[in-house]
Amino acid sequence: MKRRLAVLVASLCWSTGVSADVLFRFPGADAHRQHFYITAYRDLSGAGGGLKDWGCGTKTYDGHRGTDMGVGGFAGMDAGRDVVAAAPGVVTATHDGSFDRCTTGDCAGGGGWGNYVAVKHTDGKVTYYAHLKKFSVAVAVGDTVTCGQKLGQVGSSGSSTGPHLHFEPRVDGVSDDPFTGSCGGPISWWVDQGAYLGLPGTACQDARPALPLMTLGAAIDPIPGQEPDAHPEGESRDIFDLEAGQTVTLRFSLENDATATPARDVIVGLEAPGDFLTLRSWEVFDDAPQNECGGELCPNDANENPLNPPHEDPGEALELHLNAFSPGETKVLVVTLQHRASTHGQAPHAPVRLWVKHIKDAYAKPTFDAAPDNVDDFQTFNDGDLSLLVELDTWGTSGSADDPSDSEAGGCAATTGTDALAPTLLLLLGALLTRRRRAGRANL
Repeated sequence: MKRRLAVLVASLCWSTGVSADVLFRFPGADAHRQHFYITAYRDLSGAGGGLKDWGCGTKTYDGHRGTDMGVGGFAGMDAGRDVVAAAPGVVTATHDGSFDRCTTGDCAGGGGWGNYVAVKHTDGKVTYYAHLKKFSVAVAVGDTVTCGQKLGQVGSSGSSTGPHLHFEPRVDGVSDDPFTGSCGGPISWWVDQGAYLGLPGTACQDARPALPLMTLGAAIDPIPGQEPDAHPEGESRDIFDLEAGQTVTLRFSLENDATATPARDVIVGLEAPGDFLTLRSWEVFDDAPQNECGGELCPNDANENPLNPPHEDPGEALELHLNAFSPGETKVLVVTLQHRASTHGQAPHAPVRLWVKHIKDAYAKPTFDAAPDNVDDFQTFNDGDLSLLVELDTWGTSGSADDPSDSEAGGCAATTGTDALAPTLLLLLGALLTRRRRAGRANL
C-alpha cells in the first residue's frame, strides 16, 4: 500500500551551469538599455549577393561584420551610454584618445575600430566593443572583467558615421554572428537572444563552476491511533506525539538540481538521542518511475556500499555513503525509529538530526552544528547549510527502556529546531513525494 508523506517545501534559487560555449548578455548597461536600438546586424549575404541578416531581413549593409546599436545620435552619446562586458574575461587590447565625433566613416584611430576594448573569454572567443567615446575606456590590458562590468561609453570614433556601439565576437580571429535564425547559424551565443530587431537580454550566464546544487526534504509516514478520542484518559495526542514502544518512519530526500553537475561521493550523517529513540533500520531508494519497481520506490545501490553500517539496529548515529547523484536525481533515505523511554514522563523532545557531511569538491560539514565549508557559497538551501532537524515528542511510561514493547505504531511530530540550529522550515503533512524520471545515474 502506498503511504502518504509529509514533504518539506522550501523556496530555492538555482543557476544554470557553465556550458562549453560562453554566452553573452546585452553589451549595454541595464540603466541605459531603453536608449539602445539595433541599426545593423552582421551581413550574411556571402557570395550569393543581396543583403541578408540572421532573420532573413535586410537590417545590415554590405560586408558588415558585427552588430551595431544606436543610442539616439550625438545627444544620446553626450548623455552618456555605458558599454559593458557581455561575459567575464580578460582584456586583451584597448585604444583610447581618438576623435569621437566622426560622421564620415573614415576617421583615424584604432585601425578603424576607433576607441575600443577587446575581451577574451574562457572558451577562446574574443568580443570587440568599438567606436567608443574619447577617454571613456575604463579598463586596461590584462584586467579581468566580470559580466556586466563597464568598459567605456558609446561614441563615434574610427570608421563611424554616427554614435553607436559595434559589437563583434571573433573565433580564432574570424568574426562570427552571435544570433541564430532562419538565415543565420545554428547556435545562439546569447543567454537570451530576444526577438528580431529587439535587444538581447541582460542576464549573465553563470560564471561560477557548475557545481552540484542539493536540496534536502523531510517527511513522516502518518501513523493511525493518534486522534484525541483514542485516549480516554483525556490526554490529547496528535501526529506530533510518539507513544512509548511505538515506531515511526521518517523519510529524508536529497535531490541534485537538474541544471547542476553530478554530485560525487555524497555522505550524510544522522543522529538520534539514544535516551529516547532507538534507530531500528535504514534503507535508500531512488525516486524512479513507479512501473520500474512495481509501484514502489526502487532500492538504490547505496544500500550495498560496504562502507555503510548494517541495515538493522545500526546504532545511534549513522554515516551513510549515498554514492553519486546525477543531475536531477533524488534519493530517499527511509529510517525507522522506536521510542524506548519508560521513565521520562510526558513529551520530552527527541531531536533527529540529518545533515550532508561531504560532497566531493563542493561541500563539507563534519558535524551537525559545524559551519559548512560551502564551495563558492553555491548551495542555496537553508542559507547554504544542508541540514535538517526533526523533533519527536515522546509520551508515556509503558514498556521497558531496554526492551520496548511491540505495540502498534503510533504518531510522531516533525518540527524544525530552534536556538542556533537551522532557520525555521515548514513541514507540510499529506503531500505526496513527487516522483520524477531522472536521466541516468552517475557513478563514484
